[in-house]
Amino acid sequence: DFSALTPEQRANAPVLKVDNPEFKFGTIEQGTDVEHSFKLTNSGKSDLHIRKVNASCGCTAVQPEKTVISPGETVSIKTIFRSAGKVGNQNKTVTIITNDPANSKTILWVKGEVTKS
Repeated sequence: DFSALTPEQRANAPVLKVDNPEFKFGTIEQGTDVEHSFKLTNSGKSDLHIRKVNASCGCTAVQPEKTVISPGETVSIKTIFRSAGKVGNQNKTVTIITNDPANSKTILWVKGEVTKS
């Protein structure tokens, strides 16, 4: 809850920027793993804290490089989509919860098609 922040605190708050919130892996064969790193940047004026990272399914592994990002710093968050047991169109999400008062919940997308060999 950021409702108690003063205008000065809001002006000095962290701001999360994502290079591209959507990764399309195209068409892959079932059983193939696809890796992608999203770039997260703190373009605010105070430390950005990644409070929680949650994948929509167990087939998407997520590993943030670190959980505190200094102002101006960029880090990667690695995702691995595991297609074993999947078939057809895939739309998976990775939700990031931070202390950015303007955008505390950010959703990253991993999309593509899985074919059976």
